[in-house]
Amino acid sequence: MNAKIAMTGAWAIAVLTLSASVFAQTAGAPNGASAAAPADSTQTATATKVNDRQLEKDVHHALGKTKHLTSIGIRVHADAGVVTLTGTVPNRAALDRAASAAKGVPGVTEVRNNLTIQHD
Repeated sequence: MNAKIAMTGAWAIAVLTLSASVFAQTAGAPNGASAAAPADSTQTATATKVNDRQLEKDVHHALGKTKHLTSIGIRVHADAGVVTLTGTVPNRAALDRAASAAKGVPGVTEVRNNLTIQHD
């Protein structure tokens, strides 16, 4: 009889230990998500940075191909599809051409045109 009680106690301890382990792995995750969620968010952040850099290159390329626009003084920054243009251009027409060229690039969701007109 004592052996049966000891065996039942051992099983109870094993079940409690296993339950505590599973709870600890999912306790910090919303809606019971696995503990792998932080790694997924890191991968997502890395992918976003890679996509942003490619988008910056694509916008630079589009600006360089735009007729009647010198893109040397234009800097491009992308953040999750939002492109910010900074720098100087010679006139209002160039400012408008730059914004239009950036908006036409696939993946651009918004253009923040912070370009200024160069005054001689």
